Amino acid sequence: MRLRSTELAQNEVACYFSALELGLILLVMFVGDHPRVLPAHRHQTVILNRALAEDGELYARLEEALHGQVHSATVQELDLVNDKTIVDVRYAYTPRIHRPAAQATISAITTAARRTLSRHLPCIMP
Repeated sequence: MRLRSTELAQNEVACYFSALELGLILLVMFVGDHPRVLPAHRHQTVILNRALAEDGELYARLEEALHGQVHSATVQELDLVNDKTIVDVRYAYTPRIHRPAAQATISAITTAARRTLSRHLPCIMP
């Protein structure tokens, strides 16, 4: 049995594997950079208006300011004279749910009314 195809030259094989490698690299970059893979992870440079040299205090202040969990913080500049800190931060953002003030007030009034009614009319209100 004999195959009738011609042999590939060395430069054709090199081009084939180079194209395959570039395609795989682009696929990996597309998947890794997709917003669904790490949707809450962010990276920022933050300037704080206090010189914070202690890691615990720095992380606590950054988590409070950024509303998330800090994974790493690299101090770029610590200026004790002007009292400022420049930090490169990587963190996971955790959105906070804010209820409008009117809705919170209505909810508080409704709860108070239920308590009053349940005290005065125990047979009607469960």
